[in-house]
Amino acid sequence: MKDWIKIINIFLLCTLSFIPFSCTKGKKNLTNKENLRINFPEEPVTMDPRKGGDVYSSAMHFFMFEGLTKISPNSSCDLAVAKKIEISGDNLTYTFHLRECLWSNGIELTADDFEYSWKSMLDPSFPCPNANLLYPILNAEEAKKGLVSLSEVGVKAKDPKTLIVTLKSPTPYFLNLTSFCVFFPVCKSIVERNPKWADTLNSDFVVNGPYILEKWKHQDCLSLNKNTKFWNESEVNLKKIDISLIGNENTVLEMFCNGELDILGSPYTNIPIDAASDLNKKQYLKAFPVGKTLFCSFNVEHPYLKNKHIRRALSLSLDREQIVNAVGILDEVPATNFVAPILKKGLNKELFKSIDLDAAKEELKIGLEELNIETRHLEELCLIYPNQEYSHRIAQIIQNHWKKNLGIQIKVCSVETKTFLEKLNTGDFTISQYFLVAQYDDPMNILDRFRKKSNPKNYSNWENQRYISLLDQSAFELGTKRDLLLDEAEEIFIDEMPIAPIFHGSSIRMIQPYIKGIYTSSIGSVHLEKIYFDEEKLEEKLKIY
Repeated sequence: MKDWIKIINIFLLCTLSFIPFSCTKGKKNLTNKENLRINFPEEPVTMDPRKGGDVYSSAMHFFMFEGLTKISPNSSCDLAVAKKIEISGDNLTYTFHLRECLWSNGIELTADDFEYSWKSMLDPSFPCPNANLLYPILNAEEAKKGLVSLSEVGVKAKDPKTLIVTLKSPTPYFLNLTSFCVFFPVCKSIVERNPKWADTLNSDFVVNGPYILEKWKHQDCLSLNKNTKFWNESEVNLKKIDISLIGNENTVLEMFCNGELDILGSPYTNIPIDAASDLNKKQYLKAFPVGKTLFCSFNVEHPYLKNKHIRRALSLSLDREQIVNAVGILDEVPATNFVAPILKKGLNKELFKSIDLDAAKEELKIGLEELNIETRHLEELCLIYPNQEYSHRIAQIIQNHWKKNLGIQIKVCSVETKTFLEKLNTGDFTISQYFLVAQYDDPMNILDRFRKKSNPKNYSNWENQRYISLLDQSAFELGTKRDLLLDEAEEIFIDEMPIAPIFHGSSIRMIQPYIKGIYTSSIGSVHLEKIYFDEEKLEEKLKIY
């Protein structure tokens, strides 16, 4: 085993205390310091970690479930359900030794639960938008395509407390992967009996993480209580998390100002754009760097967008500086590359200009000639985006840039988030506008999504054999050699422009003065382990008005 592979032991440390909040608005009560109050603008799409794809579902999964490893301020892969990990000398076989854990109903959590969970996601008929994250596992991709049986996938429960995972090639970031919520387990015995276990709050809704769902009023509120069956329950001081479900950003801002919420902003409810500038001037906003990029995705299977020169014209005609100045809140930077700097040790190499009108017009001319069409034909294209004010503002600016700089009047259309995600996953769009957020702390998380057009996260349906070869080669390298291969792959991607990167963002939020110790990972997930209350500031709240 190589020197850089170390076995880590860590206990989940969640010394938290919070302020109470009921599902309906109410006055703040500072006598109870063990509750946290936040807001989601809409209900999570799914409570099943195997099916998650939206930010609010992922937030719930991190609250309620725990995987073999976990994200912490010190590492992207501290031990969690796994108490020990052994890695073979060829870096292909991982043996996870599980600690004594229970599901919230008292049933023992076993390696069979992990094997069942992971393999169920690889069933060709199972709706798992993040199945590609399991593809480093031997025969995982082949099973999802129906080419081999699930029994041939390299995941095996040797005994109740030993899980053996075999990879198809070395994967330097594999333990980072197992920290992401799609790798969290579900209870095999319950799910086999009740496939709809996570659709409503019922006796079969069991979890293995720090918190358990106690109340679920659809389109109204969610409440989480401390899970007394959690293996490290003695270190969890937080008794309750109350989540209101209110979509109007201005209403939620008012609630925060009235002391009815403890945290406002990403990844929960956005801070209203119109209020952001003043809030920033007053130094109320806090920025946390994350692997988050706003982009436009071009469906390359469209007869016009299959032409790379058309795609490049649309991308190079966008004034990224102007977009950031118009809608940026704090620390956004124009994206003149593809992979967010935080995933590349801060490197922010410019691979194209923020705006290049001469090049854009030349690319448009070449594309129109190759397709034998006129500019007016491109007006049938439509940009779709999530039904949120922030996204709407950005879409209007992009529409204006394409009209002003290229003479193309492209339609824009807002879509309810769940429907929007369905359109992305099925390729039912021509151009889409969305945020791409890293799921694990490595450039490969962004690059790998575009390895194969069969990947549901490859919204562009783009594929390039040289690009694939470079990613394959990178699995066998470390350090600078690996970085150079990934850099070359990124350059190919930018040359082809299946997406138009617009800006790299941060996680922006406001926090009441008494809340201390929030940790935000590079993938944007918020972890409550280190939160504590400043006793001297319990009566304070931000004086915004």
